[in-house]
Amino acid sequence: MQPTEFYRSSAEQIISPEQFAKIVIDWQAQHGRNDLPWQRENNPYHVLVSELMLQQTQVKTVIPYFERWITRFPDVSALSAASEDEVMQLWQGLGYYRRARNLQAAATTVVNQYDGQIPSSALELREIPGIGAYTVGAIRAFAYDAPGAIVDGNVKRLFARLFTLPFLINKSSHDRYFWDLAEHYTPQSQNRRFAQGLLDLGATLCKPKQPDCEVCPFHASCLSLKHDQVSAFPKRQAKNLFQPGKATLSST
Repeated sequence: MQPTEFYRSSAEQIISPEQFAKIVIDWQAQHGRNDLPWQRENNPYHVLVSELMLQQTQVKTVIPYFERWITRFPDVSALSAASEDEVMQLWQGLGYYRRARNLQAAATTVVNQYDGQIPSSALELREIPGIGAYTVGAIRAFAYDAPGAIVDGNVKRLFARLFTLPFLINKSSHDRYFWDLAEHYTPQSQNRRFAQGLLDLGATLCKPKQPDCEVCPFHASCLSLKHDQVSAFPKRQAKNLFQPGKATLSST
């Protein structure tokens, strides 16, 4: 049995994909975030803009930038036609300016190759510059309510605690285990609410510090809570504390 299959099978013994999805969807309907600006319309372009802005940036910071951006660049055609200086000026303050360039490059590709319509196909989305695996899943789920796995820090933390996963959340070679579980647990319907629920759970309950375990809908299933090990998950790769002049195993 492959490692991914082993952990998928082990996870199913704790909670089935059907049960997992139902819990996330029901919780999100009652307690999740449903009034964010990019949620008002099921617009693929709005989803694309918000997802790139939210990379490395908190929701509360993104909201005014998103609203100004949509006012100035209401669709991919407007963004594609804008000068780089204008795009950079509107992005100023968000940092990580490569995101703005990727966003404009994506808009230009959509205009030139897809008649200005952001596709719903995962295969086609992956061909658009600046759109990675997470954004592909986000566009499919949030814009088209189609199955689209998403994995970010919130999702990794939730899975790591729920299933006491030994994988390191800051080690890229371990990402495939989280993605495999995310794909396995992604339902075939109500994906918009499911994806938002995953993000909301990680952001509001299963927080990095002081998680609200008592009100978490996975309270009865969470292995790390059951074994009083919540603070031990998720696992992280230790920082390199090597100090020059000190012997290491490889040097002795």
